[in-house]
Amino acid sequence: MIYRFTGPPENWLTATYRKAWAFNEHNKRLWGRLEAGDVAIFHSTGKSDIPNAKAKSSVIGIGYIGDGMYQKSEY
Repeated sequence: MIYRFTGPPENWLTATYRKAWAFNEHNKRLWGRLEAGDVAIFHSTGKSDIPNAKAKSSVIGIGYIGDGMYQKSEY
């Protein structure tokens, strides 16, 4: 399967810094459908909470779901 994950630029900056990304409660069911080998397209919105940011909506990465998926309950 191919999935698109969309979020504001600051979310992707955080994910890059932490070398991980996560789902919120709204997307919890999607997590259960992902399988190793699925393709992920990462999309950044043009809207940002950072003052005076000049973000553009764009694809910022493409990857695949690996075997190392895990679920945790704390932040």
